[in-house]
Amino acid sequence: MKSGLVVATALFLLIILPAGCGGGGGESPPPESPPPQSPAPAEDRDAPARPAGDGAEFEELSAADESDPADTRLAEVKLLPERIRFDSAVRVTVVTRPREAPGTSLVIAFWINDRKAKESADPNLPADQLRKGDGVFADVILLAGEVEVDRRRTDLVLVENSDPVIEAVEFPEIKGPGDYVITVKAADPDEDELTYELDGVNIPDWLRLGENGRILLNPGDNPPEVLEFEVVVRDDDGGEARRSVTLTFKPPPAAGEEETAPEET
Repeated sequence: MKSGLVVATALFLLIILPAGCGGGGGESPPPESPPPQSPAPAEDRDAPARPAGDGAEFEELSAADESDPADTRLAEVKLLPERIRFDSAVRVTVVTRPREAPGTSLVIAFWINDRKAKESADPNLPADQLRKGDGVFADVILLAGEVEVDRRRTDLVLVENSDPVIEAVEFPEIKGPGDYVITVKAADPDEDELTYELDGVNIPDWLRLGENGRILLNPGDNPPEVLEFEVVVRDDDGGEARRSVTLTFKPPPAAGEEETAPEET
């Protein structure tokens, strides 16, 4: 009898316990707890503050600060002056992109008639190396450290003709009628051959050109009170120089007075 009671009690417990633990019926299981989330990273107290203003402006400043010298390029190279003569101080102007290019340097190589005349960091070429007809250009080399990152060549410029120069006009002392000489001293920077002319209105026959800048005159007894003309000196390449001359003749001196030369201006 006792063993049968124990078995019955055990069966009853097996039937009742699942119901008491919520295992039966249509009830849903309790919701699961959400997974723990990582805390947001703390702000870096040592980071530089963002500058006030437009965000695009800040990005542009950042890109400029981080520019690599090797990314710099030559935007423009130019030989000046645009018209070069024998006495011109020739120089090279350079524009880089970006304009501020720390960590870079330039080397300028000047060429005259396809011959290298000078190579250095100096953008100037001495004028004493040039002659009329020379062809001049320059190579501009951009370096980042010791590495060449860009190279450009200027336009070729020809050295133009230079005008002659009238250095002096020397007048004689005239004492009455006779033959006299006015001497014109002129020079040509390019060493061209020079010719001389007289230009004016109503130039008398007794005033004429001689050789090598000599002006011959024989005013006679009755010269005009004032005589105006121009001395023109030309080279063989279209250059010229002019000098205005005004001669003022005084009447012959009275007895006992000294004779004087004509005045010129």
